[in-house]
Amino acid sequence: MAVLRVIEGKTNCSEYLLGDSTTIGRGEDNAVRILDETSSRRHAEIRREGGGFGIEDLKSSNGTYVNGRKTAKSALSDGDEIVVGSVRFSFHAQSPGSKETVIVGSGDDLKVKSTVEASDCSLSDGKPGSVDAEILRKAIEIQSMVTQSLDPEEVMDRLCEALLKHVGGDRAAVLAASKSGEVELLAVRSATRSGGSRFILSRAIIGEVVTAGKALLISDSARDPVFQGRESIINQGVSTAVCVPVAEAGKVAALVYLDRTGEAAPFTDRDLRMAAAFTEQAAQAIRNARKFSMLSQHARNLEKVLTGGSELVGKSPSFLDAVETAKRVAGTDSTVLICGETGTGKELIARLIHNESFRRSKPFIPVNCAALVGSLLESELFGHEKGAFTGADRRKPGMFELADGGTLFLDEIGEMAPEVQAKLLRAIQDKAFYRVGGTVPVDVDLRLLAATNRDLKACVESGGFRADLYYRLSVVAIEIPPLRKRQEDIVPLAEHFLKKCAAKTGRPADGFAPEALSRFGLYSWPGNVRELENVIERAVVLSRSRTIGPELIPVPGEAASCAPQGGMEVMTMKEAEKRAIIAALNHTGFKKGEAARILDISWPTLNKKIEEYGIVKDS
Repeated sequence: MAVLRVIEGKTNCSEYLLGDSTTIGRGEDNAVRILDETSSRRHAEIRREGGGFGIEDLKSSNGTYVNGRKTAKSALSDGDEIVVGSVRFSFHAQSPGSKETVIVGSGDDLKVKSTVEASDCSLSDGKPGSVDAEILRKAIEIQSMVTQSLDPEEVMDRLCEALLKHVGGDRAAVLAASKSGEVELLAVRSATRSGGSRFILSRAIIGEVVTAGKALLISDSARDPVFQGRESIINQGVSTAVCVPVAEAGKVAALVYLDRTGEAAPFTDRDLRMAAAFTEQAAQAIRNARKFSMLSQHARNLEKVLTGGSELVGKSPSFLDAVETAKRVAGTDSTVLICGETGTGKELIARLIHNESFRRSKPFIPVNCAALVGSLLESELFGHEKGAFTGADRRKPGMFELADGGTLFLDEIGEMAPEVQAKLLRAIQDKAFYRVGGTVPVDVDLRLLAATNRDLKACVESGGFRADLYYRLSVVAIEIPPLRKRQEDIVPLAEHFLKKCAAKTGRPADGFAPEALSRFGLYSWPGNVRELENVIERAVVLSRSRTIGPELIPVPGEAASCAPQGGMEVMTMKEAEKRAIIAALNHTGFKKGEAARILDISWPTLNKKIEEYGIVKDS
């Protein structure tokens, strides 16, 4: 079975299984689609010829090259390098029965890969040209089941259920792979229990699958030299396991895992094919559900813009002046510097500018410059090339590329290191940049917004910030007043956050007691709007009444009380968090996707908290 692999360039996939005829070009009807204008619509074709393969140029504009030589038609050998437009491929001819990576299914941005016997690919039952009808039937059944939902979490849960039912196992799970190589549990089921079952995936399995990007079949862990003596496998009694990677944007983004424990029968190659087929169907459904969720969120954002709905609440003159300035500059492409203390809402002003600009349908990409330093921030902003530094095993786009066409928001710009300041200035001036380790400039069209809680003029005078960059950033400067200077906005903001937190936590809240309202103006709110929101959320969680009493509102010299009046026990923040999670889960009927949205946290974080606190459906 032959494979065409992408070495460099933009295509709709990273590897292609070659059939009798495979066309290459930028047209949508090509099996190998090149995603730029450097190739012809139908550029070349690879065909099976006798016992091998050959490539033919289809009268393209720029020609087809094999091993550096332009060719009209030539036979292909294992390891040949093919160049079509700006894309370099390598051709690999595998002998029958050998192991190779096969693309079981693919989509626009989600691909499922599996390692199977080459003679058994495409759901074969071992006979040349045949199809395992049973696996195919069950895969179609899974597709019908998972496509009934537009909730990604529910789709993943159904996938786990299908794996346990049809492939057979003790535990099934879907895990997300992070940039650092760690994984987060998205869904897990066991043959005897679902939901919050304790689950520890072997680091050895993770490493093998994420590094190789191939599915893993462990038929007998006790005899497999790679996994002998691994405590994570021994402690959980895993005897046989299957792990299928889900690749996104050229790297492993998720893992689908199934295992058996004790003296269970080992998984077979057919089990691997079945797990890969199920994953293919579910991955497509998850991708569709993700897109639906993204479009729904986009629709909600547009509705906010059209109806004027916003987190920006206030009526003080200084605050209204800042909002009015933001609206006036939104229609331009001028660089804006937003200044204000921590917690005053600088990012909300930046989002307002983006949402009212002609770039509103494009990405808004925020970057916290204080969270990363030096070369890490440079790589985050501009991306890096493969081999640029240790661990850079593939090209990674930076935030500048991700924000192309939209808005890039650099928060805490005053914390940026001098060497990165110089490169940022060059990128702003040239509207182009170089990836770390790159030699080819990358052009971008974006709007730049920046924010700081520092006095940048003073930083310029002291030499801590470049003067030329400061003037580039502060074409328009917007000052956000601190909450202590907009006293008339405190109560309206508190009432706004009360409604928001009540909906988020599922706890009823009618309003504030008069004594509580009188205390808002006695406190200086050093943490500004962010501190006010946190205090209100905590009050909603801790209050035993529908009306928030004064004991939960801080006054000078004291923090918010740990307990309301009435002798309630002192409650830790962990207990408050646990109660908030339980309230949200009960409010949604234990639908974790909806609960995560109410709590404003991700599914993986909610799953971690559920497991950490031992929360079950009947809590």
